[in-house]
Amino acid sequence: MKRIIILFVLLLIPVFSFADPFFIDRHYSLFVDSSAVSSGYGESMFEFDSLCIDLYIMSDEATAFCSVSRTDNGFYLTDSNRYSVINDNGSVTFIADNGYYFTALYDENGTDLWINYDNRNYRLHPVAAFSALSDIR
Repeated sequence: MKRIIILFVLLLIPVFSFADPFFIDRHYSLFVDSSAVSSGYGESMFEFDSLCIDLYIMSDEATAFCSVSRTDNGFYLTDSNRYSVINDNGSVTFIADNGYYFTALYDENGTDLWINYDNRNYRLHPVAAFSALSDIR
């Protein structure tokens, strides 16, 4: 019996050691302060006071998490969902389990991501990765 257990363990070690780790590969972010943007008539062109979108694309390139936070007349609303990702030559569709989806396009520079949210297109910028050499004091 011990030999069977040892053999079983020896067979499983290579399977787990070569498995791809699941981690956040890319992070895109957007912050809109609508008080800084007016429609020209002294009113905001947005229906919210502030908006923050954080999009996390995982290492498998097929999974993403998106967090949306916004304030409307003093109320703080937030939403976070898991999405399946379909990438078709730069055109990306994010589909949630509940059927909600949104689309995005990579910018011509290949790094910024334009998403369609609330009937407008917003540019999300990539967030720089943490550096142990320069981001700690």
